[in-house]
Amino acid sequence: KYPQTAGVQYAYGNYLAGHARFQEAYEAYQSELRNSPGDAMARVQMALIKMQHFNRPEEALAVAREAAKLEPENFATHWVLGRVLLKLNATESAIAELETAARLAPDSTAVHHTLLNAYNKAKRKQEARRVEEILQRLQAFEAAHKPQAGDPRRTRGEAAGAVTSPSAPE
Repeated sequence: KYPQTAGVQYAYGNYLAGHARFQEAYEAYQSELRNSPGDAMARVQMALIKMQHFNRPEEALAVAREAAKLEPENFATHWVLGRVLLKLNATESAIAELETAARLAPDSTAVHHTLLNAYNKAKRKQEARRVEEILQRLQAFEAAHKPQAGDPRRTRGEAAGAVTSPSAPE
């Protein structure tokens, strides 16, 4: 029934998630894991869907931990694990994961935004100020380098407006 080429079901899941068809997207990611059992990014997407759309953060935690274990040098696995832990009010554990994500992706505004939220939740004001300064610099850089209308670097999604995905920052 499903193609068995690695990556096909993952791409289909991303398409479905982008169209708010989260149950179908989740099933596509599950199919991807049957084709490619070590796929950490399929697990990342599954954890996000469980947390954000199925309101099952406890189940998302196990999936996010598997992803981080499979790809410990992938910032996205730590970012999502941190987000799930934050949702479960395990703030200090979330901060540890988010700091790892920020170390692995120092230019990611999404990671720094989530880390800022975690520091604020933990009332760690000094760290929050430091991350806020980093975030402001990153956002200024992005604004200065954002493709304008007619720029060939602009994606079709940007031309149509905001593209939604299950991996938007919290």
